[in-house]
Amino acid sequence: MTSFFYCRLGKHFWKLASGITKFGIYFTNYLDHNYGLNVGHRFKIEYLPSFFKQMQFIEKKYWNRIRATLEEQLMYEPLTETRNRKPLDPTEEYGSWELRFGPANKFRVFYDVLLDRFTVHVNAIGVKVKEKLFIGGEEIL
Repeated sequence: MTSFFYCRLGKHFWKLASGITKFGIYFTNYLDHNYGLNVGHRFKIEYLPSFFKQMQFIEKKYWNRIRATLEEQLMYEPLTETRNRKPLDPTEEYGSWELRFGPANKFRVFYDVLLDRFTVHVNAIGVKVKEKLFIGGEEIL
């Protein structure tokens, strides 16, 4: 069963759908997804609940930019390697792909792609400060 709701982060609202699958609870941005196999196929973006907790440690002025960048970068070609989108070691704790963006590439988003469901799971977001990465306010080694 899927239900729709708005998630409020400060003054900003994200329209989300939530549901329960065999993989657990998920939250997804609510868009009109085209599941055809034509060129320009859209992937559905699902956010783990911890993603929204981690967003609380990021300045609010960046929230709209983060949402727009995730939709722009991950909706159509999440598996295309670019200068700021890299595959990670499969044993990586936060995800199999990393997306870097923002001023001076300070934001890091870790995600997995499920090709059979045309879905991107956004697992974590962090902030890079010099040589240190902080996810949810905690330094990651």
